[in-house]
Amino acid sequence: MLTDLEKELDLWGAELITRVKLNLLEEDMEVSGVLYDSVDYLIEPTPTGFVLEYYMVEYGYYQDEGVKGKDPSAVMVNDAPGRQKAPNSRFKFGSGKGKKGGLFKGLDKWVIKRNLAPRKNGKFQSRSAIKHAITKSIYYQGLEPRRFFTRAWNQSLQGVDENMARAMANSVEKYFITLL
Repeated sequence: MLTDLEKELDLWGAELITRVKLNLLEEDMEVSGVLYDSVDYLIEPTPTGFVLEYYMVEYGYYQDEGVKGKDPSAVMVNDAPGRQKAPNSRFKFGSGKGKKGGLFKGLDKWVIKRNLAPRKNGKFQSRSAIKHAITKSIYYQGLEPRRFFTRAWNQSLQGVDENMARAMANSVEKYFITLL
Protein backbone atom coordinates (compact mmCIF):
# COMPACT_ATOMS: atom_id res chain seq x y z
CA MET A 1 0.00 0.00 0.00
CA LEU A 2 2.66 2.53 0.95
CA THR A 3 5.20 1.73 -1.74
CA ASP A 4 6.06 5.41 -2.43
CA LEU A 5 6.86 5.89 1.24
CA GLU A 6 8.97 2.74 1.31
CA LYS A 7 10.88 3.94 -1.76
CA GLU A 8 11.50 7.32 -0.11
CA LEU A 9 12.73 5.62 3.06
CA ASP A 10 15.05 3.50 0.94
CA LEU A 11 16.47 6.59 -0.77
CA TRP A 12 16.98 8.29 2.59
CA GLY A 13 18.69 5.21 4.04
CA ALA A 14 21.01 4.87 1.06
CA GLU A 15 21.90 8.59 1.20
CA LEU A 16 22.74 8.36 4.90
CA ILE A 17 24.95 5.31 4.43
CA THR A 18 26.78 7.01 1.55
CA ARG A 19 27.43 10.09 3.71
CA VAL A 20 28.61 7.99 6.66
CA LYS A 21 31.06 6.07 4.47
CA LEU A 22 32.35 9.28 2.88
CA ASN A 23 32.94 10.72 6.37
CA LEU A 24 34.88 7.60 7.36
CA LEU A 25 37.09 7.90 4.28
CA GLU A 26 37.57 11.68 4.54
CA GLU A 27 38.63 11.40 8.19
CA ASP A 28 40.95 8.48 7.47
CA MET A 29 39.10 6.38 10.05
CA GLU A 30 39.34 3.17 8.08
CA VAL A 31 42.13 0.85 9.06
CA SER A 32 40.80 -2.66 8.51
CA GLY A 33 37.59 -1.87 6.58
CA VAL A 34 35.42 -3.59 9.19
CA LEU A 35 33.58 -0.44 10.30
CA TYR A 36 33.13 0.79 6.72
CA ASP A 37 31.72 -2.55 5.59
CA SER A 38 29.41 -2.89 8.59
CA VAL A 39 27.47 0.37 8.15
CA ASP A 40 24.06 -0.40 6.65
CA TYR A 41 20.31 0.04 7.08
CA LEU A 42 17.18 -2.06 7.00
CA ILE A 43 13.54 -1.16 6.33
CA GLU A 44 11.04 -3.29 8.22
CA PRO A 45 7.29 -3.11 7.51
CA THR A 46 5.07 -2.86 10.58
CA PRO A 47 1.27 -2.92 10.92
CA THR A 48 1.26 0.89 11.05
CA GLY A 49 4.03 1.73 8.56
CA PHE A 50 7.77 1.12 8.45
CA VAL A 51 10.76 1.14 10.74
CA LEU A 52 14.07 2.30 9.34
CA GLU A 53 17.02 0.87 11.28
CA TYR A 54 20.68 1.77 10.92
CA TYR A 55 23.46 -0.39 12.26
CA MET A 56 27.23 -0.86 12.38
CA VAL A 57 29.79 -2.76 14.45
CA GLU A 58 29.74 -1.84 18.13
CA TYR A 59 32.94 0.18 18.20
CA GLY A 60 31.48 2.50 15.54
CA TYR A 61 29.08 3.86 18.16
CA TYR A 62 32.04 4.49 20.51
CA GLN A 63 33.93 6.29 17.74
CA ASP A 64 30.90 8.42 16.86
CA GLU A 65 29.91 9.45 20.40
CA GLY A 66 33.28 9.20 22.10
CA VAL A 67 33.96 7.44 25.39
CA LYS A 68 34.51 8.99 28.84
CA GLY A 69 37.86 8.20 30.38
CA LYS A 70 38.27 6.50 33.74
CA ASP A 71 40.31 9.28 35.39
CA PRO A 72 41.97 11.98 33.22
CA SER A 73 44.10 13.21 36.12
CA ALA A 74 45.94 9.84 36.09
CA VAL A 75 47.71 10.89 32.87
CA MET A 76 50.13 13.77 32.46
CA VAL A 77 50.13 15.55 29.10
CA ASN A 78 52.82 18.21 28.62
CA ASP A 79 53.31 18.45 32.39
CA ALA A 80 49.59 19.00 32.99
CA PRO A 81 46.85 16.59 34.01
CA GLY A 82 44.97 14.95 31.14
CA ARG A 83 41.48 16.06 30.10
CA GLN A 84 38.17 14.28 29.71
CA LYS A 85 37.76 13.91 25.94
CA ALA A 86 34.07 12.93 25.88
CA PRO A 87 32.43 14.33 29.03
CA ASN A 88 28.90 13.98 27.62
CA SER A 89 29.18 10.46 26.23
CA ARG A 90 26.91 7.68 27.47
CA PHE A 91 29.89 5.30 27.14
CA LYS A 92 32.74 5.13 29.64
CA PHE A 93 35.95 3.23 30.26
CA GLY A 94 36.44 1.58 33.59
CA SER A 95 32.90 0.30 33.99
CA GLY A 96 34.19 -3.26 34.19
CA LYS A 97 31.78 -4.39 31.45
CA GLY A 98 34.11 -4.38 28.47
CA LYS A 99 36.39 -7.05 27.08
CA LYS A 100 39.72 -7.10 28.91
CA GLY A 101 42.62 -6.30 26.59
CA GLY A 102 40.34 -5.37 23.69
CA LEU A 103 41.63 -1.81 23.39
CA PHE A 104 45.29 -2.86 23.40
CA LYS A 105 44.67 -5.59 20.83
CA GLY A 106 42.65 -3.29 18.57
CA LEU A 107 45.47 -0.74 18.35
CA ASP A 108 47.89 -3.01 16.50
CA LYS A 109 46.71 -2.33 12.93
CA TRP A 110 46.13 1.34 13.77
CA VAL A 111 49.72 1.77 15.01
CA ILE A 112 51.06 0.05 11.89
CA LYS A 113 48.93 2.14 9.52
CA ARG A 114 50.02 5.37 11.22
CA ASN A 115 53.65 4.25 10.98
CA LEU A 116 54.10 4.71 14.72
CA ALA A 117 56.61 1.92 15.19
CA PRO A 118 59.12 3.36 17.67
CA ARG A 119 62.83 3.39 16.80
CA LYS A 120 65.89 3.50 18.97
CA ASN A 121 69.27 4.18 17.36
CA GLY A 122 67.61 3.70 13.97
CA LYS A 123 66.33 0.23 14.79
CA PHE A 124 62.68 -0.70 15.08
CA GLN A 125 61.54 -1.47 18.60
CA SER A 126 58.57 -3.46 19.81
CA ARG A 127 55.21 -1.81 19.14
CA SER A 128 54.16 -3.00 22.57
CA ALA A 129 55.52 0.07 24.40
CA ILE A 130 53.74 2.57 22.19
CA LYS A 131 50.53 0.52 22.31
CA HIS A 132 50.70 0.53 26.12
CA ALA A 133 51.17 4.31 26.20
CA ILE A 134 48.29 4.92 23.79
CA THR A 135 46.05 2.44 25.62
CA LYS A 136 46.74 4.16 28.95
CA SER A 137 45.98 7.59 27.48
CA ILE A 138 42.72 6.42 25.90
CA TYR A 139 41.62 4.48 28.99
CA TYR A 140 42.13 7.40 31.38
CA GLN A 141 41.18 10.33 29.11
CA GLY A 142 38.65 8.65 26.85
CA LEU A 143 38.01 8.84 23.12
CA GLU A 144 37.09 12.11 21.50
CA PRO A 145 33.76 11.98 19.61
CA ARG A 146 34.34 11.71 15.85
CA ARG A 147 30.69 12.35 14.89
CA PHE A 148 31.06 10.66 11.49
CA PHE A 149 27.56 9.16 11.81
CA THR A 150 25.92 12.08 13.65
CA ARG A 151 27.05 14.61 11.02
CA ALA A 152 25.80 12.38 8.20
CA TRP A 153 22.48 11.92 10.01
CA ASN A 154 21.97 15.67 10.45
CA GLN A 155 22.87 16.36 6.82
CA SER A 156 20.53 13.65 5.55
CA LEU A 157 17.60 15.12 7.50
CA GLN A 158 17.55 18.24 5.33
CA GLY A 159 14.40 18.10 3.21
CA VAL A 160 13.36 14.66 4.45
CA ASP A 161 10.07 15.95 5.94
CA GLU A 162 8.85 17.28 2.60
CA ASN A 163 9.96 14.15 0.76
CA MET A 164 8.22 11.83 3.24
CA ALA A 165 5.06 13.93 3.23
CA ARG A 166 4.95 13.89 -0.57
CA ALA A 167 5.54 10.12 -0.66
CA MET A 168 2.82 9.55 1.94
CA ALA A 169 0.36 11.73 0.01
CA ASN A 170 1.13 9.83 -3.21
CA SER A 171 0.64 6.50 -1.47
CA VAL A 172 -2.68 7.56 0.06
CA GLU A 173 -3.86 8.93 -3.28
CA LYS A 174 -2.98 5.67 -5.05
CA TYR A 175 -4.75 3.71 -2.31
CA PHE A 176 -7.98 5.71 -2.72
CA ILE A 177 -7.82 5.35 -6.50
CA THR A 178 -7.64 1.57 -6.13
CA LEU A 179 -10.61 1.66 -3.70
CA LEU A 180 -12.72 3.60 -6.19
